[in-house]
Amino acid sequence: MAFLREAITELATNEVAAIVVEPIQGWGGSVIPPDDWLPKIRQLCDELGILLFVDEVLTCMGRTGKMFCVDHWNVVPDIMTLGKVLATDFPSRRWSIRTSSRRR
Repeated sequence: MAFLREAITELATNEVAAIVVEPIQGWGGSVIPPDDWLPKIRQLCDELGILLFVDEVLTCMGRTGKMFCVDHWNVVPDIMTLGKVLATDFPSRRWSIRTSSRRR
């Protein structure tokens, strides 16, 4: 996380709007991250005022044993994309955006 923090604060001059992640990388061979990775990304986003955008197109709707893959780590993203599983493989997209009184 130190490298990512430095990249955001030093190289990107702290002008990062969001970090986009797949909780389990699908097209790269079903790469499962370490257990602390996604919670650390969430914490970093909270500390720096960055949105956490989670792409759940391949992992949502129970495909990993929970409704959403991020539920395995108890992480709540700010924005989440859901995909074709909602429409029985017909092209479809859904965006979920978290609203709260949390201000940065």
